[in-house]
Amino acid sequence: MKFKEYKLPAIIGVSIVLSLSSLFFINLKPVVTILSSLGNWTYDLQVRNGFTPLPKNCPITIIDIDDKSISAIGRWPWPRNYLAKLVDNAHKIGSNLLVFDITFPDPERNIVDEVLSDLPDPNQDSSAIQLLESVKEQFNYDEQFANSLKTQPSILGIVFANVKNPQGVLPSPLMTLSPELANQLGIVEMPSYLANIDLLQKEAISGGFVNATPDFDGVIRSSPLLLRYKDSIYPSLALEAARIYLKAKKTELVIRDYAGTAVLEGIKLDNTIIHTGPWGRILVPFRGPPYTFNYVSAIDLINGTAPQELIENKILFIGSTATAIGDLRSTAIAPVFSGIEIQASIASGILDHYIPHRPAWGKGVTLFQILAIGIPCAIIFPYLGPIVMFIVTTLLCTAILFANWWIWLKSSIVLYVFFPISITVILLLFNLVYGFLIQAKQRKEIKSIFGQYVAPEYVEIMLDKEEGLSLEGESKELTVLFSDIFNFTTMSEKMGAPQLKKILNQYFTPMTEAIFSHHGTIDKYVGDLVMAFWGAPVENPKHAYDAVGAALDMQKKLGEINAEFKNTQSPEIKIGIGINTGMMNVGDMGSKFRRAYTVLGDPVNLASRLEKLTRVYQIGIIVGEATWKLTKDEFIYRKLGKVKVKGKDAVTEIYQPICISAESTPQLTQQIQIYDQAYDHYSKRDWDSAEKLFKELQNSDPGSSLLYETFLKRIEEFRSTAPPQNWDGTFSLEA
Repeated sequence: MKFKEYKLPAIIGVSIVLSLSSLFFINLKPVVTILSSLGNWTYDLQVRNGFTPLPKNCPITIIDIDDKSISAIGRWPWPRNYLAKLVDNAHKIGSNLLVFDITFPDPERNIVDEVLSDLPDPNQDSSAIQLLESVKEQFNYDEQFANSLKTQPSILGIVFANVKNPQGVLPSPLMTLSPELANQLGIVEMPSYLANIDLLQKEAISGGFVNATPDFDGVIRSSPLLLRYKDSIYPSLALEAARIYLKAKKTELVIRDYAGTAVLEGIKLDNTIIHTGPWGRILVPFRGPPYTFNYVSAIDLINGTAPQELIENKILFIGSTATAIGDLRSTAIAPVFSGIEIQASIASGILDHYIPHRPAWGKGVTLFQILAIGIPCAIIFPYLGPIVMFIVTTLLCTAILFANWWIWLKSSIVLYVFFPISITVILLLFNLVYGFLIQAKQRKEIKSIFGQYVAPEYVEIMLDKEEGLSLEGESKELTVLFSDIFNFTTMSEKMGAPQLKKILNQYFTPMTEAIFSHHGTIDKYVGDLVMAFWGAPVENPKHAYDAVGAALDMQKKLGEINAEFKNTQSPEIKIGIGINTGMMNVGDMGSKFRRAYTVLGDPVNLASRLEKLTRVYQIGIIVGEATWKLTKDEFIYRKLGKVKVKGKDAVTEIYQPICISAESTPQLTQQIQIYDQAYDHYSKRDWDSAEKLFKELQNSDPGSSLLYETFLKRIEEFRSTAPPQNWDGTFSLEA
């Protein structure tokens, strides 16, 4: 392909890159939704295949209110004395911190009060009432649970929700901000809450919200670490668990000023920085598929049978996965994932310093990747073949994935890989489709150009060998053939138009078949003349051999045509064929109105003159010296001598091909030897010896009698008018 052929796909490719880049600046909801969906899809793939596993000494264990526990104790909610027992046993084993992914917004009613309220007449059974009152304290499960919480550092869950009336009491906030700063930072403000009863909350050391909001597609990929209620900032359950576990003395927000606007970039626990988005959200640092953390059934801890190594010095996250009450969510890493494990994952990420985050400048990096990768690909891809282009695309995509994975692994920075990869794949597909369409167009053009010149099966070969095909003008060695009917003008004057048309059609079809079958290209038909050439548009090292073979085949088919004409009383046809080889100009030539794929040059003109010489020598085929040199080992030739054609000072030797070498017979070999002797005498002016041998040949080879007669006539003329003293056998063609 030439440069101009690459220009259009390169321009279109660059336009595609710039168009995709511009989408990042379009703030239309459909565009944002589509881009977010595509980005989320690739992020999910990254998470599922590139998460950082838990360390071996993970300090977190999940206490699961599972189906086994529900089956043993009964439906949820349980009487809180069971939770008190769970806390007591955790304390006995030596747990570090209890984190409840559970909220207790209502007090639990004492069952003694329920019994007393159901008595038909309390005054009639005072003894029973006194007995119930004496044991009432034993059934104050809230008090029991609160007393247990005193013994073990515990964090209770709260829920910020859009409820009409707040319930329970909020724990102490993480911090309080001025209304102006709170509004600038954009931390989500919640309208109301469901918190824990005062009795329980005051015995717990803290509380944290359990809200985990999904993306617009219902999948949880990120979670807020901070929420705002009025001017107070509250931590998530996981953040508070990590803060308490780390015994952080100072908690502050990492805020950066951008052109006078305060932007939240993270949370700092002493010297530990947790990178967040501008609204205090983080990507959930998933550590693996569901049940990656160590799980202990709640009933085992209540019964005191929990493995000590999973409880001692551990942070115990308490939540539920039980059927019907389990807090199960759709997440980036799995379609079903427990809410308690989300909280555990966030806490673990904070403790391990593994919090994947998308920095504020991540969008700019993505744009840079699109432009830095897309524009060079758009320019280079049109120059590459499909296989190389596919390999380059595969290597680029692999490099992008590896680079982003390495950045994620080393710095926990998450970049969008979909867009730089997609632009590479889009450019690949575009260039493949464009190349296919252009190739189809070129194939159509080639078929339209060459379908009338070469055999259909040869057109397919040409198309399959595109690297050897050129429509541009070029100079190369070719072999050209001219074929003409003897005395055609005289013959046509004696026929009507219908008969002449019928005869020509019957003649041209087998002649064309002979040329096509020997890989020739028809140049043109002019009246009764056929012009063909070999060696273009597809390279053919055997162009001279095929041309001579086609000529012999044409003469053979002519015999078959004449046999048919004899039966229909049509006149017999005799043709002359001239063949020559040499450097010629070949290409698609012409005007804007009409073009043709043709050859030009002196060797072409010489071939035309050689065709005319067939009438002089009264033979069917004459080839030039260059053709003879290329094929003398494959065919049996008869040397005709030297000629000087009209318009040319140069002398050329000409030859008559008889047959292919494999078809030669001893008789033919003997005839050629006698002929060579006769011609040698002829060129040395030994007229008598030459005449004797030519007459001998006339008797033994009547098929070539007219050729021998031509030399005999020349001998007769030279006897009366001797040739010049420097004559070397050259014959001059004046016509």
